[in-house]
Amino acid sequence: RMGTYVKDGAVSALGAADPQFVNAAALEYTVQAGSPAIDQGLASPPGGLGTLDVLGTARVQGTAVDIGAYERAVIVDAIHANGFE
Repeated sequence: RMGTYVKDGAVSALGAADPQFVNAAALEYTVQAGSPAIDQGLASPPGGLGTLDVLGTARVQGTAVDIGAYERAVIVDAIHANGFE
C-alpha cells in the first residue's frame, strides 16, 4: 500500500493505489512498468538519497527517483532508437 508524500512542496497521495509489485506474495517488491511509484519519489528524502538502490541499481533511472527501496531500471533499445527496424 502506498502512502502520502510531499514532492516539490505539494502533498500527493497515492493512497490505496496498487503499487504493481512484481509478486508481493513471493516477497518480490520490485515494481512493474506503469507502477504509480515510478519517478514519484523525493530527490532529498529524510536521511538522504543513496546513489544505489538495495539491489545495486543506480538511482535515478528516469525523470525522478522511484518511491521505495528499488529503482526500476530504464532499458534503452539502442538499435530501434536510432531508426533501425
